[in-house]
Amino acid sequence: MTNQTHTIAIWMPLMIGDYRRATYDMSHECAGMYLQLLIAMWENDGQISSCEEDLRLICRASRQEWDRNKLKLARQFYAGEGFWMHNGIREQLAKAKRVSAARSEAGKAANAKRWGSKPALKAVK
Repeated sequence: MTNQTHTIAIWMPLMIGDYRRATYDMSHECAGMYLQLLIAMWENDGQISSCEEDLRLICRASRQEWDRNKLKLARQFYAGEGFWMHNGIREQLAKAKRVSAARSEAGKAANAKRWGSKPALKAVK
């Protein structure tokens, strides 16, 4: 995991209005499972395995809970080849990566301006 990916993985924007609209017809159980899936997607570059057992485990659900909620959950995502994806997560993840990269470059430029370039230190043996 690169430092940029690590930095992005430690936070995730939650668009409250989008979340509320997506979960208005869900039970608290199903809404919690949906949030677990969104978090897993954020941590896995915008996609997760479409294997039902993997999805159930991500949701931390029993088989009965998964069977009761899987159809409502599936409506919130689109399926790729072996993956579930979510446009909102993919868009926010791309934005977060752009912002992180821009901030990193700005920090490097400010550091170079302040300290200049110094020769690399060599280890003393």
